[in-house]
Amino acid sequence: MASSSPACRGPILAILFLGTTAQAEGPTTRDEPPITEGLEITVIGELEIKRRRAEVIVELRELGYGKGERKEGKTVFHHPVAYHPSIVLHDDGIVSIKRGPVRFQPFLGGWTPESTQPRNKLWYLTCLPPLTLNCFRMGGQVISPRKLSPMKHQVATHIDPDVDHWRDALAQNATAHRLGVELPGQLEAIWLHGQPIDPHAPLLAAPGARQAAILDLWSNRACSVEGEAARQVIGDFIRHEIQHSAHPLSAHELSKANESQRCPDATILDAPAPSW
Repeated sequence: MASSSPACRGPILAILFLGTTAQAEGPTTRDEPPITEGLEITVIGELEIKRRRAEVIVELRELGYGKGERKEGKTVFHHPVAYHPSIVLHDDGIVSIKRGPVRFQPFLGGWTPESTQPRNKLWYLTCLPPLTLNCFRMGGQVISPRKLSPMKHQVATHIDPDVDHWRDALAQNATAHRLGVELPGQLEAIWLHGQPIDPHAPLLAAPGARQAAILDLWSNRACSVEGEAARQVIGDFIRHEIQHSAHPLSAHELSKANESQRCPDATILDAPAPSW
């Protein structure tokens, strides 16, 4: 039976994902690992990132900032008042608060670049020589640091809680992608193809060298929540792939690996070789 392509499965997984794992149907000859779809975790995480980022923008709207100007890898928000600071939201979660730039802003009818009202059709007449200089707004360049600093502090205080939530969503999505996509891919590359973590290192031809590389990856994870999650992913790979292969780890090798890891509360490897 032909399998559906990833392009077709992605939207369905994103909608139906309820935090469960798919289970294989029918009888099996060995314990099957739970199938975790990294794609659905990533999609859900990206939606959360967009939602949290939108909350930051709502807070900027409350402070009077207009529609953001999208640039490469960032969005810039300017305030209608020229001497108010500009806000830059970078896609990686960095927020910059800086002086507003020099603006070219016609003054006919009080229109500003951030205005939601239609622009007067004769706006350009107010910027023809000799009135051109009247269309440049220098407020952001001439305001003193003493006056600009409280404005920056006000913006930072107002948006900080939502910025923290946005950054948390970015970090959680990156961790989920690492555990659900990148790490399993690395383990398969080591075990099936002998590709080491270091791209400049020679290929691992012998099964023992591949086992050692995976055990080293397991034992060197950080003593943190994320490190423990990574150890569990690696442990599941050892239990369901290596131990059911033609080259399983012995009980002695597993015991030695448990002794070598550095985290006192780490989940130990307890996957002895099958008896058949």
